[in-house]
Amino acid sequence: MDMEDLNSKIGKTSRALYQKIEDGESALNRIISEKFSEGPSMDTEDLNLKIGEAAGVLYRRLEKGECTLSQIKNYLAEDGFDASIVIMAIGWLAREDKIHAYKASNIWLLKLN
Repeated sequence: MDMEDLNSKIGKTSRALYQKIEDGESALNRIISEKFSEGPSMDTEDLNLKIGEAAGVLYRRLEKGECTLSQIKNYLAEDGFDASIVIMAIGWLAREDKIHAYKASNIWLLKLN
């Protein structure tokens, strides 16, 4: 292969690689926009009320027995709480020392103290 053929091949490969990088960047930007879009803003008071409401729903569920994190997420999703609110509700109850989290067979479980 002569130098001209080699340069041509390198040029084609570089353009193809550049296109794949651009495609990947576009896909990544789209995913970030979908996952982290701000949506309607919520003031602190409304957010605290929503977290407290989710914590109450979670507490009442845990009164029936322990749950996996996945079960909790699905249970609260049925009431319209997104994953972020679920995590904050768990934190709320943990901060108040109302729940205990432990890991069994690579699965996180929560129960009331």
